[in-house]
Amino acid sequence: MIIELQFQEIYYAKYNIMKIVVVGGGIAGYVSALMFAHRGRNENLDIEIWEDPNKQPLNVGQASIVFLPSFLWASLGINWYNNPINALPKFGILYEGWSHEEEFFSSFSMDRVGLHMCPWDLRETILNSGLVNLVQKPVEDISSVTADYIIDCRGMPDEDDLRINYFPLESPVNSVVLGKPKKSIEDTFWSRHVATKDGWCFGIPTPTQSKSYPYSYGYLYNMEITSLEEATDNFITQFDISDVTSSFSFNNYFTKEPIKDNIFLNGMRLFFLEPMEANSIETYLIWAQLCCDVVFGDLPKDTAVNILNNFIADIQDYLLFHYVYGSKYDTKFWNYASKFLSPHSRLHKVISEVKDMSWMDVTAHSGQFAQWSYWNVKQWYDSMKK
Repeated sequence: MIIELQFQEIYYAKYNIMKIVVVGGGIAGYVSALMFAHRGRNENLDIEIWEDPNKQPLNVGQASIVFLPSFLWASLGINWYNNPINALPKFGILYEGWSHEEEFFSSFSMDRVGLHMCPWDLRETILNSGLVNLVQKPVEDISSVTADYIIDCRGMPDEDDLRINYFPLESPVNSVVLGKPKKSIEDTFWSRHVATKDGWCFGIPTPTQSKSYPYSYGYLYNMEITSLEEATDNFITQFDISDVTSSFSFNNYFTKEPIKDNIFLNGMRLFFLEPMEANSIETYLIWAQLCCDVVFGDLPKDTAVNILNNFIADIQDYLLFHYVYGSKYDTKFWNYASKFLSPHSRLHKVISEVKDMSWMDVTAHSGQFAQWSYWNVKQWYDSMKK
């Protein structure tokens, strides 16, 4: 083994090959590997994904906004006819029962589209592209990996690591029950975000034959306010769930050190926030692009980290903004959730800027708040303030 490693190092040095190892086989790992393959297409790269064969990521139905479809088209040629990931189009999010409105549609512009998909299908498609190599290998100690650059996507940190190396992020929800609906919603073209008396529930349109279908609904709640038994009962009753497939509690957190030497964190090793507004995949993708900028010398490390820090803070606040106006339920949870957004948030300044703008003026505005355009903020504000 030592001789083999020495030969490999000599070979890589002779032919000026940069080795990238992505540790972890979840969606963040595969998106990161694909970003390096695409961004470094004119570089001499060897990209490996090290996946623990004993750990399979949970195939929860995934949704994106508009960045991911554009990236998959540019990197793999995926389109709505050549669609190996079996994606379904997403035109926005239908909010049901938030504020005191019966429903509200948070839309993309009509010339842009997100997608719904199964992470397993995306994994298979990226592996079949030949752009990356799969190594079935568990990694407990990230320092044991030898490569020019390492992308650590091994999932949620353990409790000790979380306590020492992460900051908490604010969210009123910290638990989820996942389930399989009796009836598919794959013939709709938007995600569902439904307010409940204990929190809210997502519904992701997913083909019934997909591995994600048993996890296409998720009931988010706070375990200090609602018990698992009560949340499960409400979930089954309100959403006509045939099977509860998983349940767990989670922390909302962000790493103190996104880059350490030649190791970049991504995925749930980087941060975790509740899955509202498809915030995770887009963040994985944007951060992977910033990591490439650092590796290929286009951006200083400190600048990339500063961009990420502000981005995560803005995502947290935009999600908390969704709770400010409550819901049609006058309950302990919504009382609690409506008070989370800090009065010092930068979001208040953005709202004050856009709230009285005409629709034509705000759609022409180039402002961006995390992954959302200013017109997204106005669209939500105008609908929820009523």
